[in-house]
Amino acid sequence: MGNDEPRMILAMASETDDRETWDQVKTIQAELFAAGPAAIKLCYFGRESASRIRPYISTRWVTDANGMADLIDHARRDCVCGCFIQIADILEPALRETRQGRPIQAVVIIGDHFRGDLDAMIATAKQLRDAGTRARSSHR
Repeated sequence: MGNDEPRMILAMASETDDRETWDQVKTIQAELFAAGPAAIKLCYFGRESASRIRPYISTRWVTDANGMADLIDHARRDCVCGCFIQIADILEPALRETRQGRPIQAVVIIGDHFRGDLDAMIATAKQLRDAGTRARSSHR
C-alpha cells in the first residue's frame, strides 16, 4: 500500500443474514476501487464465542477490488449476522487510527439497524469529521 492512497473503512453492520446486503457490500467496494486508487479495510463482526462475545474483525488494507472481493467472501462465511451491532465499535477504531497519524478519509457503514448510544456516536462522528474523515451510512 502506498502512502498516497486514500484510506477508507467499509463496515458491515447487519442484524439479518441477507445475501442482498452482502452483495451491496461487494458492489460498493468495486465502485470505490473503480473511482481511483484506494486502500480499503473491511470490518465486520465474527462468530459468537462461547462467552457470547462477537469479535469485531478488521482486515488488512486492500488496494484492489479482487482482493477485497475475496475478503468479503471469507467474511460472509465467517459472519453470523443477527447480532446487535454497536456503531461505536466501528467509529472508535477509525478515530484511534486517525489520531495515531494514519488518517482515515472515509467510513462507509452498511447495515439494517442502528444500535448504541446515539449521542456518543454523533460525538465520535464529529471528532472524525473534524479530523477530516467523511462518514456515510447505508441502510434499508
